[in-house]
Amino acid sequence: MLKDSVVPKMCELCGREIFTSITNVHVMLFMFVAHLAQYFYIILVFVSSIYAEAVLVSNIEMPTYYTFIFVLDH
Repeated sequence: MLKDSVVPKMCELCGREIFTSITNVHVMLFMFVAHLAQYFYIILVFVSSIYAEAVLVSNIEMPTYYTFIFVLDH
């Protein structure tokens, strides 16, 4: 079986420990998506700070993005 027992695994991108019983492939995919979303949010804020119209929109939607990333980021 591919499933492992519940042991701490290291995130390959940030080095933090993850306690999980799911497969290594799922951990890798999940962490990749979580970090990708985090970087996308940073880029979004950077772009929003350049364009005044985008700042207005991002100020309204920022809590939603932040909650989404907080949930994804371990």
